[in-house]
Amino acid sequence: MVLEGLGEIIVEQAPKFEFKTTNNQAEYEAIIAGLHLSTELEVTRLTCKSDSQLVVRQLKEEYEVRETLLQEYFHFVQNLMTKFDEISFQHVQRENNTHADTLSRLATTKQKGIQVVGHTCNFN
Repeated sequence: MVLEGLGEIIVEQAPKFEFKTTNNQAEYEAIIAGLHLSTELEVTRLTCKSDSQLVVRQLKEEYEVRETLLQEYFHFVQNLMTKFDEISFQHVQRENNTHADTLSRLATTKQKGIQVVGHTCNFN
C-alpha cells in the first residue's frame, strides 16, 4: 500500500496476510487497511487506485456484488466511506501501479508479520 499526499509518498506498507484469501478478498482487505490508515491521518478527500477492476467496479456500484463474503467486505467499505468528505475509486492496470505492485511482490518474499497490500491511495 502506498499512501501519497500532494505528490509525496507519506506511507508505504507491504503487509502479509496470516490467513488464506482470494485475490478479491485481498484487494478488499487492502482498501480497508488504506481507509483505516487514512482516517487515522485525518484525511478527508481520497482517491483509491486498485488493479482489481472487479473490486473497483463493485465499489463504484457498476457491478453487483454476488459472493456472500465479498458482500460483507463491500458493506464494510461502504461504512468506512462515510468518514470521508470525498472518496473515489479508480482502476489502474497493474503495470501502471508499479510502486504498490513492487511492495506486494516484496511482501510475498518477506517473513511473517507483514501484510500484502496492493493499492495506492492519494489524498489532499
